[in-house]
Amino acid sequence: MDKIEVRHLLEVLSGWGDDLAIGIDYGKVVVTDRLAMVTSGVKVVADRSKVVSDLIAAEWDHAAVLMMLNDKAAGA
Repeated sequence: MDKIEVRHLLEVLSGWGDDLAIGIDYGKVVVTDRLAMVTSGVKVVADRSKVVSDLIAAEWDHAAVLMMLNDKAAGA
């Protein structure tokens, strides 16, 4: 994920309410409403505020973000 993509992701995330959650579904990062995610059986690994602060703190590429979320999904 390059800087432009990270900036766009931050803009999208900041436009959502606090009920936004981030999860992993078959190896893909899912960003959606927490209730919809739980209802569909996707494991919630982070809330919007945590991911936004992490993205601001470090300019991660897509692989690093996916690795971080997978670690959270695994309980690390």
